[in-house]
Amino acid sequence: MLLTRHRTTVVVFGTIIWAVTFALVDGYVSPREKYAFSLASEALALFDLVHVLLLYTLAIGAMYLLFRRKFFAALPLIFGACALYIASYAAAGLRGDRFVFTAVVHRQIVDIYNNRPTEFQVAGQTPYLFSLGDRCDPPAPDVCGCWVLVDRSHSNETKREIGGWHRPAAIIFSHISIPINLAIVDVKAINADAYSILGCSMDLRSLIP
Repeated sequence: MLLTRHRTTVVVFGTIIWAVTFALVDGYVSPREKYAFSLASEALALFDLVHVLLLYTLAIGAMYLLFRRKFFAALPLIFGACALYIASYAAAGLRGDRFVFTAVVHRQIVDIYNNRPTEFQVAGQTPYLFSLGDRCDPPAPDVCGCWVLVDRSHSNETKREIGGWHRPAAIIFSHISIPINLAIVDVKAINADAYSILGCSMDLRSLIP
């Protein structure tokens, strides 16, 4: 049965209210209670679980209606799923999640590179990695770190690494250990010779909404 106009209104406005509430609570309240083992932290964990269940319920419901060719009935569910998905990113933005939004970290790496050019001079064409430790304020300092890769040879192997979080393929990354080899990297070009590297020894991509 197609959703009635009343039900459509309830779904649309209900998901909007929930999405805004989730973004504000998860963005502002959760970071303060994240490591506090209290009733509040357990309630926030349950709040996050309900959000995920709602998102999947709406997505699965929309796919089911689309499969049944009930396109108009699926529209409010698609809208609701999109609203909840966007809310997850909004919450990450409000709490300043550096793993989701890596541009902030890369800007700090670029600033370090530009302000201290003498630290990143190399002789020859061999690619070289300069460790910045936690000077770029990585998202998880215990398992993540920052580097500047200088590659004057302009090798295609290095250029292929440019992009968001992914498993590294370039041989030079096998020399990094914090304390084990890198599992994932996020790479941006600084200029023709240098690259900004953010890497983690654990695959934390499941934390991305």
